[in-house]
Amino acid sequence: MKRMLLASCIIALGLFVGLNIASAADPAAGKTLAKKCSCHNAKKNLDGMDAKKFTGLMMDYKGGKGEPKSMIGIAQKLSDAEIQDLAAHYSGLK
Repeated sequence: MKRMLLASCIIALGLFVGLNIASAADPAAGKTLAKKCSCHNAKKNLDGMDAKKFTGLMMDYKGGKGEPKSMIGIAQKLSDAEIQDLAAHYSGLK
């Protein structure tokens, strides 16, 4: 029983790591998406933001939480991969 559980955990971990490697964020795709973010592009208030922080904020918006409320509808239209791409783009700007 313990071996079966251990084997299941190892397989699950392998799949998780594999999926994360396969879904690496694409800053170039994020740059294309960011062209629609005219307010933030003008203010440059996202430039250099930590990718994890950006992703966390956007996932909160996507889940219906956070202010301003206008960001909730925007985030809900984005896939998780698109949010990661945007995070990679903005975190690369200084």
